[in-house]
Amino acid sequence: MGEKSEAQSKTLPANPEAAKKDEVHGKPETPRGRSETVAGPRLLLFAAATLLIPAIAATSASITLYWSSRSAFRGEQGSAFEEFRQSLGRMERQIVTSEAHGAGGSAAGDRSRNPALEISGLLDTANLHYREGQFQEAAASFRTAMEMDLGGSFTDETHYRYAQSLLKTGKFDGALAEFQAVEIGFPGSPYFASAAMETAQLLFQKKSYAQARRVLYELMAARDRLSPADKASVEWAYFFIGRCYEAEAESLDASLHASLATLQSRSSADPAAPPAKAGNEPSLHNASTQTEGK
Repeated sequence: MGEKSEAQSKTLPANPEAAKKDEVHGKPETPRGRSETVAGPRLLLFAAATLLIPAIAATSASITLYWSSRSAFRGEQGSAFEEFRQSLGRMERQIVTSEAHGAGGSAAGDRSRNPALEISGLLDTANLHYREGQFQEAAASFRTAMEMDLGGSFTDETHYRYAQSLLKTGKFDGALAEFQAVEIGFPGSPYFASAAMETAQLLFQKKSYAQARRVLYELMAARDRLSPADKASVEWAYFFIGRCYEAEAESLDASLHASLATLQSRSSADPAAPPAKAGNEPSLHNASTQTEGK
């Protein structure tokens, strides 16, 4: 009995009131509030990361696929353009070579059967050279195409580009003829103003001042049908007409001085010849008026 009572006394709590509270309320609570507060946001972050990682991977894959497809498209487009340019160049060389050697046979037969196709190919080649700044090759292609076109059915743009190609290569007479073809044959063309200005400048360089003024007067008369971008050429025409008169006066003055020097040299060489009278010498004003009347 004594041993049993000692064992029971050991198992009993020291505070009987605390034991009663434990019996009423159950086991005492453990401090879990802090751990639960930290664990909640961690779970949310883990869930968000689980959702975001696949989305980021899919977006990156889409961007990579887009740029790779775009690069492939550019490469294919560039190779196709280069192949087209080379095919046109081969066709142009074949036609020029066959014409240079007087080749008949199948090549001549093909051109006679479908000359429009050959002319179209040459014009495509010429325009391609023109856009790339290869004006000598462009002029050769334009010339070959025009020689094949017996009907003369070329457009104002073709004449204008051919003229610019000739002008860039220093063939001024040919360029003048082509600019005049646009200025005379296509008065309603969008290239009319530019062709008229180029024609006037080339005529000015040839000292054909009266013809240059005629072209400029035609340009001024067409001011109502010019585009807003070309209306500035009318103001330029006013200025250039005055420049033509000035250059013509200087040229006539130089010619008169040269004539007087020639007469004086002849008089000194032949003392028996009568001296030139001042009344018989044409004045600069009268000479300019007579030239303008022509």
